[in-house]
Formats: sequence, structure tokens, C-alpha cells
Amino acid sequence: MIGRRDWDRLRSAATCWITTAAGNGEVIALTSLGPLRHEPGCVDLGLQVADAHHGSGIGTALAHRAACQARAAGAYTLAVYTQATNAAMLAVLRSLGATRERRDGSHLDVRLPLHRLSPSRRLLCCHRDQEAPTCLNLPRPPR
Repeated sequence: MIGRRDWDRLRSAATCWITTAAGNGEVIALTSLGPLRHEPGCVDLGLQVADAHHGSGIGTALAHRAACQARAAGAYTLAVYTQATNAAMLAVLRSLGATRERRDGSHLDVRLPLHRLSPSRRLLCCHRDQEAPTCLNLPRPPR
């Protein structure tokens, strides 16, 4: 998914966590949340979910958790830069209340005003050591 050097770089610039499957500890997602240097109050969301777990709701849960964390830290906008063909990510962002999409070639810059976010979802989180600062244990989807 991501090499050690890239993981260390990412952790120095953003808050990151991995998501593991309950039972076997398989890494199924990587989430990062970091400030945009030239836009105070705006944070960038990075989210990767393993292919076998697409469609299970993990991406939606993690995006919501990241947005809630950003809002609690004082941010007012969540930004995502994604391929315009990434229908899954766009659906997640729209379900959370994304209001602006700006086309940039084959990509979209999507913005979610955090005041529009509903705090209705509750997630069980656990904290780990420095190597994996936070995780969210979810059941493995059926094959």
C-alpha cells in the first residue's frame, strides 16, 4: 500500500491512521488529514481503501471520522483532490455534504464545508502505538 519512507513523510505533514480488519489485522485503509499551506482553516483528506473492501462503507465511515476530527480541530473546510472518474470517492463526499467541485483537467477539487457535517454517525476507535497512531477495527466483508 505505502512504503516506509513515504509513510514517514506523510506522517510528518499530516495526521494519519490505518484501518485494520478485525480478527486478522489486515491493513484495509490508509487515511491522512493535513492542512493546506495556502488556505488557513482548510484541510486535505487522503483516503485509500483496499479494493476488496470497496462498497463496504469503510470509506464513508473514515471520511466522516476525518471530517469530524478536522472540525473539532478548528478547520472549516475539507478538501479532496481526486480523479473525476473516482465515482466512489465523489459519492462519499456528496453524501457528507460536499458543495463545490472544481474541474482541473482529469481531476476534481472537491470542498466540504464542515459546518454542514452531521455528527450523527458514531464510530468505535482505538489508539495504538506511534507506528499506527489510530485504527478503526471493522469486520472483514464477505467474499
